[in-house]
Amino acid sequence: MSEDTEVVTLTGWLLEQIAEDEARLTTPGDGRHSAHAWDAVGTFSPRCQTCLEALYGSRQKGMAECAAKRRVVEIAGRRSARTPAPTPWDDILYALASVYADRPGFREEWRA
Repeated sequence: MSEDTEVVTLTGWLLEQIAEDEARLTTPGDGRHSAHAWDAVGTFSPRCQTCLEALYGSRQKGMAECAAKRRVVEIAGRRSARTPAPTPWDDILYALASVYADRPGFREEWRA
């Protein structure tokens, strides 16, 4: 990345997205919803235990995934910030950011 401020912005934004995922996983769900169909993506509800289990296997696995993503972002962010030239660590951050491309604040230059 060309500027350390961009690294901070990207890592900060990624950490916010992970925190949002964690909040969804820890917020008590309202149970199954009536929109279940064969199209699991189109009918996904983050407050539905059945949807979360289909996505992560369990809430515990989802929380473990969030913790792992958080650790990767922290490590990659520190390593990337050490140099103004692009590094493989930047590619890792971009790959993680692309998972959240549909969320507010995502910037096209982060697309992997």
